[in-house]
Formats: sequence, structure tokens, C-alpha cells
Amino acid sequence: MRQTLGKIFLIITLFSATLNALDDYKWSVNYKKSSLYQNEALLITYTCKFKDDGYQYVIDFMAEKETSEYKLYILTERDSKRDGARISEFKFVLFAKNRGVLELQLNATMRETTRDSIENSVIGRDNVEEGSFFDTKVMLPLVSLTIKESKNSIVGNLKLTSTINSTSVKAYEPVQFSIKLEGEGNLEDIVPFSFAIDGVNVFGGSVEKNYKLTPSGFKGEVTQKVALVSSKDFMINPFVLEYFNLISQTSKALATKKEFIKVTQIYKKEDLLDEVQERSIEFKRVYLYYLIIFVAGLILGRLSYKLSFKKRKPTTFEEEIQNAKTVEEVHFILALKADIRFSELILKIEKNSKNLNLSKLKKEIKHL
Repeated sequence: MRQTLGKIFLIITLFSATLNALDDYKWSVNYKKSSLYQNEALLITYTCKFKDDGYQYVIDFMAEKETSEYKLYILTERDSKRDGARISEFKFVLFAKNRGVLELQLNATMRETTRDSIENSVIGRDNVEEGSFFDTKVMLPLVSLTIKESKNSIVGNLKLTSTINSTSVKAYEPVQFSIKLEGEGNLEDIVPFSFAIDGVNVFGGSVEKNYKLTPSGFKGEVTQKVALVSSKDFMINPFVLEYFNLISQTSKALATKKEFIKVTQIYKKEDLLDEVQERSIEFKRVYLYYLIIFVAGLILGRLSYKLSFKKRKPTTFEEEIQNAKTVEEVHFILALKADIRFSELILKIEKNSKNLNLSKLKKEIKHL
């Protein structure tokens, strides 16, 4: 019997607390427009006004929420007093996903306690009885919106630019290229651009986000940086972003500039000579050297029997090269060959024979 009376008393107490709570505070909502586009930002302000200082209430409000119909981000949360009365204000930024009618009705939990319970918690007493806290779930005012189709997933006021460190590089020298999207809108939904260029290795590509939430959406910039490496000329075609511009209320296309990258080979004939001279002079010298090689080949051919080669002479040029024991022997064989293909290599050996690797030299000859 006593347990039944206790339960009845508790129900009456909770009901009485709920009725009293309705007089203790009042919720309201404010938003500037009821019609907006998909993915357009809308500021919604919920305000709870108390009849006094409202010390006994703690408001448990959702901080961030996403559903199939919208995304909702907390912008600010603050308490103030006016004429001794507490005012709690919560500002949210809403992004509606789908066109049509959106009815948003949030709720908050009003946790009420007594002054004694607060004092006990502050001084660390462990004698707070059950029933010292009363939670009341409050349905907040309805927000009714009409969502119009935007035709683009990105909405706002944006600008797209690109930068490149150089359009003329040597083979395998990286080209630093970056894309920057800046402005205001639903920047959280930006998808990285895809870099797919034939014959080009792409390094990096991660997105750097530097923006903050404002009443009009996310404001700032999104940057994507890559390093492009190739052994031949290549083209960076324009990157295009289609978005819905809120000022003109139309779809627009933003595009970066087309870039042509000139790639020069690392090794040239001029790089192997001590001096770079005019083309006509170089042309004559090369053919003069070929004549010298040919004559030297005839002379060295007569002296070849006196050198310390193997008794069994290789039957092919490739075997002669593979059987050579020193760089000097390779030089001798190439001179005897008197082939124009090996003229630059002979020059290279004569200038730097002591620092050349025999195995690498043989491989180089094999691919000529």
C-alpha cells in the first residue's frame, strides 16, 4: 500500500513540475526565409526565455545532426540576461538535401534541479536523492520550408583558380600544380578533382580544407595540390566545376586554365662536350672525328694481334664486347668497329674512362 501511495505521489510531483515548467520558460524560433534552394544555407535561431534567472534548468540540445533530408550544424550557443531574466539562444545552420516541403521539428531536454542539489554538487556532497532531477522533453516550434531544385550539388558564391610553378621542365622534374576553390557555400560537400593524364605520374592530390561555418554556410577555401612527373611533353586540361550561383540563381561553370608543359630531355649531345659551339662548327668536327676513327681503326687492326686478347677470337661484335675485361678494351673494340652510332660513346670513354662502370657501359652499348 505504501509503495502504491509513493508511486502516486511521485507521478503527481512530476506532473506538477511539468506544469510549473511551462510557466518557467518559453521557446521561440526565428529564420529569415521559408523558401530556399537545395544545399543552400539557412540560419535558424531557437530562443528559450525564462521568467527569472532560470538557475535550476540545464538545456540538453543536439549539437549536430544529419538525416536523409538535411544537415544541421550548431553555429553558436550562448546565455544572456535581460532585466534579470535568463535567455538561452541556439543558432543552427541548415542545408536541405531534397526539393519539396521540409518540416523540421526538433526537441530539447529541460533538466530541472533544486538549489540544494546544485549546492550539494558544487561542494561535493554525496547525498543527492533520487527525484532531485526532473527531465522534461520539449517539442520546439515547427520550421516549415519549401525547398527548390538547384540542379547542382554545390551551391553558393565561389571562385576557382589554379597555379603552376613552371611550364618548361627537364625530364622527370616535378611540376607543382594546385587548384583553389574559395568563397561561401556548402564547401563540406566538395569532391576532389581526378588527375588522369596519359604518361604522367601524379603524386599527392589530397584536399586541404581551410574554412569556417558562418550564417551563410562554410566560408573559406579548399585547395588541392599535386606534383606531376613525366619524361615527355603533356597537357593539363581545364578542370571544371559546375555549381549553382545564389546571386544570379543560375547554374554556372568554373574552369581553370589549360596548361601545356614542355619537357626537355636530360642528356643532349651538347651536355657531353666541354664547349657548346655553333651547329655548323660542331657538324664539321663530328665528321672529322669519324674520319679519324676510321683511320685509327685500320691502324689498330694491324696491331691487334700484339695485344693480350684471348686466343680464340669472338665470332660476333656482341661477343667481343661481353668478353672485354676492361673499359680500355671496350674502347679499342668500338674504335675498330668504326660505327657512327658509337662516336659519342667513344668520346665519353676518352674523357672519363677511369670513372666508368664496365657492366653499365656494356649495357649501354647493347641498347644502341
